[in-house]
Amino acid sequence: MANKHPKISLTEALSDLSARAAQPKEILTTKEASTYLRLSTAFLERDRWSGKRTGSGPLIRYVTMGNRAIRYRLSDLRDHIDQNLTG
Repeated sequence: MANKHPKISLTEALSDLSARAAQPKEILTTKEASTYLRLSTAFLERDRWSGKRTGSGPLIRYVTMGNRAIRYRLSDLRDHIDQNLTG
């Protein structure tokens, strides 16, 4: 069975994501958001679940579309980065 998604380097993925993010795409999938933040998709999933469980909300805001689709606004990802600057 042929692999539909060829392996690419992180640099290529970030370059591709940056090029697409420069376009009017403001809504990212969990995978795209994890690449943008250089975090694992598991981190983002845990963040969503722990926020629901504790009632404190997630560290990184997200949007639900329908029953299952999770998306992240690029502006929320940038806000998260800005709010967590140190030094």
